[in-house]
Amino acid sequence: MAQRDLEATLQLLAERAQYITGATGAAIARCAAVKRLSVAQARGLWRPRSGHTSRWNLAFPVKAFVQKQILRCNDAQTDTRVNRESCEALGISSVVVMPLLRDNEVNGVFELLSDRPNAFEERDIGALERLGEMVQTALDHDLSSARGRRAGEILGTRQRDRKARGDSLLRIALIRHCRSSRLSAR
Repeated sequence: MAQRDLEATLQLLAERAQYITGATGAAIARCAAVKRLSVAQARGLWRPRSGHTSRWNLAFPVKAFVQKQILRCNDAQTDTRVNRESCEALGISSVVVMPLLRDNEVNGVFELLSDRPNAFEERDIGALERLGEMVQTALDHDLSSARGRRAGEILGTRQRDRKARGDSLLRIALIRHCRSSRLSAR
């Protein structure tokens, strides 16, 4: 259930980012491993399925990932930081990529894509930052919920183990008591 809540939240935030900024696409990718991003939610222009590893232009999101700063490409035809052929094939003309940070560690990126050059202004970056904070809150909540579920599972296992040990000790005590009662009765 919690995973569906997270997916719905990320979908809503991606949709809001698209609506507020006029982007023709938005993607939220979580870190699956070092410098490997797994798409958690995508809307619009570029829509891989959830779990897809970002490949359209991995160099650009990875640069944002490594530099831990927002990067903006105003024109994919002239910006050497992006893969022009991939962008052209997907109809992408401008891109903004924001790393999602927790304790100065990148745990994903939030991307806005447009089929128009120079589509994103400073106000769009401000909106992306605010929405990014909400994405990070959702990811943090999901992480703490997962830790809570794991802790509950561990606690439940420990309690079952203790009960089983207690039951075993009780059986042993009863057997010893019965034996001693039989011996004293003889």
